[in-house]
Amino acid sequence: KKMTTEVGLAAREKEIRFSSFRRRGTVSVVREHYLRDDISCKVEFCPLCTNCKAGGKRNEGLPGASISHYIIPDVSALGEYMEIFESPAVSGLIMLQTVVAGIKSRRHRSRVLDLVSSYPHKHCVLFSNEHHLETYTEREEKEDLTQWQRRSVMSAAVWYINHLEAGMSKKAIIIVTKTPEDYYMYNPARTERLMVMSVGDYVRAFCSDQRELLLLYESITASLQDSSTQCTYDEHISVSSLSKELSTGEIIQGIIRVNKFRSKDEAFVSPSSYPPGWGGELDILIHGLTNRNRAIHDDLVAVRLLPKSEWRGRGSILPQDGEDDVSEFAHVMATGQVVAILERRPREYVASFTQESSEHSSGRCERVLVCPYDVRVPKIRICTRQSEELKNHRIVVCIDSWPGDSQYPIGHFVRSIGPIGDIDTETSALLIEHGITITPFSKAVLDELPMVTMETPWDVDPEEVQSRWDLRHTHLVFSIDPEGCEDVDDALSVRYLQDGGVELGVHISDVSYFVKPGTLTDIEAQRRSTTVYLADRRYDMLPAVLSANVCSLLSNVNRQPKHCLMAFPWKRYVTWYLNCVTSPQTSFRTRLGSYVRLYTH
Repeated sequence: KKMTTEVGLAAREKEIRFSSFRRRGTVSVVREHYLRDDISCKVEFCPLCTNCKAGGKRNEGLPGASISHYIIPDVSALGEYMEIFESPAVSGLIMLQTVVAGIKSRRHRSRVLDLVSSYPHKHCVLFSNEHHLETYTEREEKEDLTQWQRRSVMSAAVWYINHLEAGMSKKAIIIVTKTPEDYYMYNPARTERLMVMSVGDYVRAFCSDQRELLLLYESITASLQDSSTQCTYDEHISVSSLSKELSTGEIIQGIIRVNKFRSKDEAFVSPSSYPPGWGGELDILIHGLTNRNRAIHDDLVAVRLLPKSEWRGRGSILPQDGEDDVSEFAHVMATGQVVAILERRPREYVASFTQESSEHSSGRCERVLVCPYDVRVPKIRICTRQSEELKNHRIVVCIDSWPGDSQYPIGHFVRSIGPIGDIDTETSALLIEHGITITPFSKAVLDELPMVTMETPWDVDPEEVQSRWDLRHTHLVFSIDPEGCEDVDDALSVRYLQDGGVELGVHISDVSYFVKPGTLTDIEAQRRSTTVYLADRRYDMLPAVLSANVCSLLSNVNRQPKHCLMAFPWKRYVTWYLNCVTSPQTSFRTRLGSYVRLYTH
């Protein structure tokens, strides 16, 4: 049902269906779905969108002149070839709302949104096609979900062609998919500037000089086609049939954690909720690879408890090198078997080639086993022709699937980090294994911060001087950081009071003055969470212009930190929290020119 509200806006009643565990079926909810015609195309300097009602600003995202075409990946391509679109060689991506919503994995969707937010390192935008008046495609009754997604993708692609042509742009739109023939029936435009290509055809046509990208595509394709003949594991129960048993507590869900000292024998599941009358330990033991049933460390799994006669205890003696058997057990605990994997944790794994893989390399694309850096992860079978070339390198691989008839998970080669033993290689391996992504701060973030040079140093705003308590001429401020430290984020001060007491001051950098909530700098700092310190380097949470300059309490320069002044008279103490202006005398130099030295133990 369509309801027109005002010019350029419309509302429709949209039926949404949810799966319900309680009612053992689907629940239909009718909601109003609003459409508008002023959603930006997000192409730089688009003459049709620069004065749109939504913002009135020039768009940033898709370059208007530096590339020849824009790419719209569909659900099938984005779901299985994500690393291809994450490559710096592939740019000008338009992520449709329909496509992002069609990706089943929540973590996979987060990777897509990370691409969108990585401007200008990656020219990728998110287009709300389901809320645009001209690109909204209503799902027909009894229409297959995949067919509706294809119609929505084609509708958005045709709109982009017409929109760019009206804006005097002749750029092409390329829909990248696994099966191009499925789109031919949905193409009413019949224009040369609207093309449908498979992932492989696009890589070979536009990235033929990118050898690593070609090898990556080859490895992913081989992993998707890989199969084995030896039946090893039980079939997983479908998620739809688990609803009743999950609600009654017959099956328990939780995160599986593999014991790194007994990676082949022991794993533990921490249930997200416990069944009624549960009186056991907090964790459930999963003993052996057979009961683990293809679950990998950190997966969300469904577990069925084994009969009590089969319960075991965790090993009480650490095995020696090369020893797998568990000879002694602690007290018996609840033991179970993984019956379904509810959600995989998509991540990259650092690995290296086994000796057998490099010895039998023939230079052709072969399926080989690689050993992950993390001992809790099983060996991964990948397809590559570089096993001899990279036999002494650490590489990055991803797991795509783990069929029940395969002893090992199937994955694909992503990239090489560098030679084993090299300091930069091992540092990068540690960062990848701990999920730490280090990228340079974008130009958009740096543009929000003060421009500081040797010729134009930063100084406190005169208005701030008037609104803060000036401590520059009344307090001796010093730091306990070592000499030469650039990141001086805290300092101390001490002085005698007139009544004979002592005032102790603690001074902390006022970063909130420069980083406002909701800004790009704030969002980037939230993503990084903290400054990462390694033995020989560090990766800052905030740009150096803040951490090592305007927010650093350096010697003989004006700064505006937050302060806590604590007065300790003879019989009581009082604390003030203040905004102040100081010029810290770091390096322990007083205003009178003498020196003080602070010893710490």
